[in-house]
Amino acid sequence: MPFLFIATASSDFSVTEQRKQNHRGTHGNPIEEAFAKIKNLLRKASTRTKGALVEAIGAALSAVSAADARAFFEHAGYRPTAHLL
Repeated sequence: MPFLFIATASSDFSVTEQRKQNHRGTHGNPIEEAFAKIKNLLRKASTRTKGALVEAIGAALSAVSAADARAFFEHAGYRPTAHLL
């Protein structure tokens, strides 16, 4: 599990506190799931030129749909709420 190191400000700056990241780690973060999908698509593209990489990045970003984003948030524990006008 990843750790988050927090240095607290004190007069001698010697106090360092180590805290565990939230219990879900990166699996509870919707942006991490989106980045994982994008990175996977970029690896599959295995481009060799800058132009091809730019095209692959555009295609990978476009591949993350609204339905994907909704699923990433739901998997992270966020639930949709109704918005009344």
